[in-house]
Amino acid sequence: MVVIRDVLGRILAADESKNLRQLAEENKDRLDWAVLPGADLRGAQLRGASLFHADLAGADLSGAQLGGASLLNSNLDMANLTGADLSGARLGTSSLRSACLAGANLTNTGLDLCDLSGANILRGRLTHAELDDSLLAGVLMDAADMRFASLESTDLSDASLADADMTGAWMIGTLLRNARLVRVSFGNAWMEDVDLRGADLTGIDTCGADMFGILADEEVDVASVALHDAPPANDTSSESPGSEQPGISI
Repeated sequence: MVVIRDVLGRILAADESKNLRQLAEENKDRLDWAVLPGADLRGAQLRGASLFHADLAGADLSGAQLGGASLLNSNLDMANLTGADLSGARLGTSSLRSACLAGANLTNTGLDLCDLSGANILRGRLTHAELDDSLLAGVLMDAADMRFASLESTDLSDASLADADMTGAWMIGTLLRNARLVRVSFGNAWMEDVDLRGADLTGIDTCGADMFGILADEEVDVASVALHDAPPANDTSSESPGSEQPGISI
């Protein structure tokens, strides 16, 4: 008999002829407070599922279809969400510490007030994702697609974001201290009171970005790394070194 219980031990679903994944799929609308740590839910079809406050720590949800699901305040620490579809899902206030979301689809996903410290989001798709007030310290997000993501008061200290696309991102009070930002595109992003102290800014692109109150190491000339904002070398109208670059206010 396969049984899914809630945090109080009450039976949410039970069936002796189905495996856990099938049982979860058939009862996806009533899995709030479900206790499923370490569950094998690979490839599960859980679109629109109700998993509020679910315990999915260490669960294998690789390739799972969770688009539009409600996972508010859930525990997904060390869960495997490799290649999972979480587009449009709501995960606000959830914990995803050291979770693997490599290649996951997080387009339009609500991840505000979440703890993703140490998570692997390599090549993740986070277009228009909401990550406000979330902790992403030490995350691996190389080559992530973060276009138009909202990162207000987000902590990305010590994160690796090499080759990430942050075009049009909304960043106010964002912490990027000691982050690896090699070749990151900040084109047309809004960057206000962003902390870049200790960050590796090699090859970043700030073309069209609005930058105000940027905190950076004294030896780092933010304007000088905005190479695409500089006028052509043969442009006789170029301003003298140290002057403000077009579209950038620091």
